[in-house]
Amino acid sequence: MSLFFQKSESLKEQGFIDFFIILSISEVIDQGSVLDLQAFIHPFSLDDVLEFLERGASISNVMAGGTDLFLQVKQGLVKPKYLVSLAGLKELKKIDLEVGFIKIGSVVAFQEIIDSEDLKYKAYILQGASRKMGFPQLHHVATIGGNLGNASPAADSAPPLIVLRAKIRVVSKNGERVIPVESFFLGIKKTVLKANEIIKEVVIPLPGENFTGGFVKLGKRNAHVLSTISVAVGIQFSDGIVKDIRIGMGFVAPIPLRTLKAENVLRGKKPAEGLVIKCAKVAASETAPISDQRASTGYRWEMVFVLTRMNDFKDHFQGG
Repeated sequence: MSLFFQKSESLKEQGFIDFFIILSISEVIDQGSVLDLQAFIHPFSLDDVLEFLERGASISNVMAGGTDLFLQVKQGLVKPKYLVSLAGLKELKKIDLEVGFIKIGSVVAFQEIIDSEDLKYKAYILQGASRKMGFPQLHHVATIGGNLGNASPAADSAPPLIVLRAKIRVVSKNGERVIPVESFFLGIKKTVLKANEIIKEVVIPLPGENFTGGFVKLGKRNAHVLSTISVAVGIQFSDGIVKDIRIGMGFVAPIPLRTLKAENVLRGKKPAEGLVIKCAKVAASETAPISDQRASTGYRWEMVFVLTRMNDFKDHFQGG
């Protein structure tokens, strides 16, 4: 008899065994370091997940790829009774191109984003950021929903999604909500998600004509590492004028950040080099970086200025 069935008879009594594959934790993770964990659960459908969370959210953690959550469990930082995996839910593993939108399921791995032909032309900023995210081996496991739900200030998917006007669709048994990416984060490891909700998909409106932009990331060394700082910029031009602009930043505040004041420096104007420099300075002033083992506060402030200028629209300069 598995460890799960020895310790979790109550789930059997509630009827969950009918639609879950239940694995012993010894089949998944070293039980010696996760004393509170009783089961690793693979639901068969999204409805099953939502039903389970409606009754057991307070003692459960939902995982997609698990690249961060497994470490947190093993280190004792989180102590769920049940780990609920979304990895088997095909409805969350799709990239769909619809009229005016791209929808990316929460369990889509970053390698799928990198390989997508639709995203190559419609959301290349996100695709470029995905290539720079962690080690290449991680791209096949880490997911876009997990990266956002983990709520790290260094989440590399957040800045490009901010500039792409993306929204996060979250669902529960009671319905769904749609939340702009820049409004999703509340603090380090904190989001607006309720305990019984999960991320279903990320919805990206297709960029209009004359849209351009880029993503620049700085790590501690020239390798696929966690960000010290990242900056994404997306611009809509009209007759050489910045019709609209969005700037997203990572690891310069407790949450991924949109710099509204810096955007206003260039919005409605021709991007002369002097204005770009001013935009970069204002962007730096909007941040609240910390000092840690990767970089000091002063260094991060300086790099906000430098990296914003690296997205400096030089092909569109209209003089000095």
